[in-house]
Amino acid sequence: MKCKYCGLAAGLFSRAHAECKAKHQRGTSELTAHTTNFLHGHIALTTLAAKRDEALRDCYVSADEADGCMSGAVKDYADALRPPIAKEQLQRAGALAAHFGAASLNHGGSLGLLAQRLYEGILVSHFAESIDMAKVERRAQMLQRQLPLAAEAQTLAGLNVVERAARHYLADGLLSDAEQQRIETFAHALGLPLDNPPAGFSGTHLEKIRQSAILRRVANGQLPATTAPATVMLARGESVLWEHTGVNLMQERVTREWVGRSSGVSIRIARGVYYRTGGCKGHPVERSHMEHRGTGSLFITNKHLIFCSPTQSVRIPFRKIVNVVPYADGLEVQRDGANAKRITFQGFDSWFAVNLLSLVNV
Repeated sequence: MKCKYCGLAAGLFSRAHAECKAKHQRGTSELTAHTTNFLHGHIALTTLAAKRDEALRDCYVSADEADGCMSGAVKDYADALRPPIAKEQLQRAGALAAHFGAASLNHGGSLGLLAQRLYEGILVSHFAESIDMAKVERRAQMLQRQLPLAAEAQTLAGLNVVERAARHYLADGLLSDAEQQRIETFAHALGLPLDNPPAGFSGTHLEKIRQSAILRRVANGQLPATTAPATVMLARGESVLWEHTGVNLMQERVTREWVGRSSGVSIRIARGVYYRTGGCKGHPVERSHMEHRGTGSLFITNKHLIFCSPTQSVRIPFRKIVNVVPYADGLEVQRDGANAKRITFQGFDSWFAVNLLSLVNV
């Protein structure tokens, strides 16, 4: 058989010479290491180019294999990238793509991942280092000239940064006016759809930013000018503050049964006729369980909790709520009334509803 590296005879049962295989492994590993060293600023671009030429010429490394090695190093570098992002990092990434070709280095989307991570790192500096948006945008434009990023990817990166900032700001459970203003300035400059983010951001801290703004307005006696679907009937002066979709309504159901025992004997009087002596003792037993009543939307207004689904609709005035039990995935409501049954809404973070109930003037 012939050696798959040098093409010469390698023996009857061998596909490669040991020395040729060792050369190939050394060439690929050194090329990967040199790419990483260049990205970290430890070697010059000319040194990396010479090492690639050496791998192609002396180590039986094909052009596709060389591209794969370099792409793998780019991905590892992107995964380990942390802000702040220096100007030199942008220049090295751009020089690498320009010299070796963006398409060649983008195996598995590694170069696109690097561009997105660099872009996110630039944006983070607005929050982490208090850099004004004008300077942030200039750095982002510089990256775009070297490693173009699609508009959709830019939006996703921007929303990821807002999500990280929101998680940091909400660590104490509060969002100050200054923090809200910084986020709004950032989102406005980049044209981010904070009011209508992609579905992937449902239930994230990005959603809590919007909810925090509503809570602050309610606390100041203001109500957002929102409209409800035509199927939801609102009272005078009532405004929808939030809608949770895909909510499950669970309602307590109580069943009663008689549990008892009898004693005595049966005496036959005639064929088919018996007389029983003794007595019967027993007592009623109640059992309760939560029954699924429907899946739909939960509207939180300034006056009610309104649940609407094809099979069940419920309107609960805030003034009728005597206790609220928050869960990680929903909310249990206990209403005033002798026969009022417990109701649980499942499928959302209860943080907003609980805070709203503590603020609203009922």
